[in-house]
Amino acid sequence: MKLAPGACERRVMQRELTRPSGLKCAPFLLALALTLYCALRARPVPLPIHEDVQHAAAFATLTLCGSLPWMANARARWRLALGLVGLGALIEALQALPIVHRDADLLDWLADDAGVAAAVSILWTLNRLRQRRTRSPMSSRHEATVLGHEPAPGGY
Repeated sequence: MKLAPGACERRVMQRELTRPSGLKCAPFLLALALTLYCALRARPVPLPIHEDVQHAAAFATLTLCGSLPWMANARARWRLALGLVGLGALIEALQALPIVHRDADLLDWLADDAGVAAAVSILWTLNRLRQRRTRSPMSSRHEATVLGHEPAPGGY
């Protein structure tokens, strides 16, 4: 079976978009483990910053680290962001259990969501700047119209 020119490159690129290597996922997994440890231990970790800022910083870090393997895949990054919002809700639900000896707080979950939103905004801005830098002097919308194609929607 003979492959069309460029087929191997497309397969490799598709595999990278769907299954990132373990090394690219390591920062996210480390940040996730640290976040879960700090969130579910019996006593909160004493830090010199406000608790809500801690929550937002932790979830912004998770979002940024989790997005590294999928910088070219906007759909995967959106799934990650929604998953982290769900993780924040799950952590607060677990903290409500008597066995954990912590107090659940809706404002903590909202701070988690604010961190995810801040990181999504940063990634969206960086993606736009990268697109502008690599774009030719002719605008992509004009170029797509000339070629008879619709411009691709931008992700964050």
